Amino acid sequence: MQIDVVFTCRLVWMSYLTHDVSPAADATPLWIPQIAMALGSLVLAIALVDALVLEWQGNRAHTVPEEALHHE
Repeated sequence: MQIDVVFTCRLVWMSYLTHDVSPAADATPLWIPQIAMALGSLVLAIALVDALVLEWQGNRAHTVPEEALHHE
């Protein structure tokens, strides 16, 4: 997962440095939409590490409903 974050951030950085633009008529700089992917992968990696640490410590919250689920 950490490798994905590194490569997505590197992709954004290289697009920014090379002034890479969209082939569409508006010629949007590609680093602008790519930054959402990099931030999303970073947040996902942080959430994964947080969940693993909580699981290893035995502190993960297990929610148990107070009454059984009824399907009618």
